[in-house]
Amino acid sequence: MKSRDLAIVAAVLLLGGFALADTLRSGGEEPSARSTQTVPEGRSGPEPRPDAPEDWPAGRLRGTLVFTDARDCRVRVIGLGGGRERPAGELFGFCGLWAAPIGQRIAYSTGGVRGSSGESFAVVDLRRAGVELASIQNISSGGAVLWSPDARRVAWCTPNGVGQELELGTERPSSFARCPITYSPEGHLVFAVGRRLVMGGQTVLKEREPILQAHWGVDDSLLVRLAGGAVRRYAGAGGRVGVSELPLGAVGDLIPSPNNCAVLYKDLALVQVADVGCSGVQAQSFNGFDAAWSPDGRWLALADPDEIVFQQIVGGDERIAWPARARELYWRGG
Repeated sequence: MKSRDLAIVAAVLLLGGFALADTLRSGGEEPSARSTQTVPEGRSGPEPRPDAPEDWPAGRLRGTLVFTDARDCRVRVIGLGGGRERPAGELFGFCGLWAAPIGQRIAYSTGGVRGSSGESFAVVDLRRAGVELASIQNISSGGAVLWSPDARRVAWCTPNGVGQELELGTERPSSFARCPITYSPEGHLVFAVGRRLVMGGQTVLKEREPILQAHWGVDDSLLVRLAGGAVRRYAGAGGRVGVSELPLGAVGDLIPSPNNCAVLYKDLALVQVADVGCSGVQAQSFNGFDAAWSPDGRWLALADPDEIVFQQIVGGDERIAWPARARELYWRGG
């Protein structure tokens, strides 16, 4: 899933900088635990609501939503099918959140690093009440934590532009001369080298402009965002035929749909939806400071200023609300 632009000034000015994002499903094995997060002194905040509203449509939505609460940056998890909030341990941070594509592991920001321009983050397993699996002190400010497809490894960029990858359960990360931008479906780190997408030392795609972002879809399609603002989707055998293109111009990081047929992007206090040529979704906008796709690409979860809104955009226009203010959120199957 869901690179991230966590440092957009407009978002900071509007309700504390709600940033991009995209919850969890079961899977993955557990590496050895190190410690458990506790509530920092003075960070109490109201207790999360354990149940959905009385009119919650049980069984209408699937999967889980993990998000940081806008009031105190507490990590919270909702089981959407039954409308129940699940225990997540006492996890307080600085609202940065990155969820693994499978299982119930997350990484979340734990603050700045003294004497450095970098930030720290912790990796935890929500199935084990927030037991900490790793603590990392050197991520680039405003950067993102990348998850491998099997949720066993995390990768990030240091403030001086060095790529790092850590296999959970080990002590020392591997280093790379460049910052990775994504993982391939097979679990290989992928790097953008100017106009080339490089994996395992081999060029897998060459574009007409520098590549800023890349994302493989559940159907093996490949979406790239170029420096000039174009978004290109490669589909078909090997992900290299049937190219479609969307000229977006200067926007922040995109949140691609699961099959790369549409994208979300942030525009101040709005979340914009754009078709990349195969979704059938009309261009539209919603109030929200962050958003996530449902695993089937038919719904959006929106961090509305007053509540979390689940908006159907394919096959209907139903709207469901959960009474919580979210800052960042992810929606996973399971």
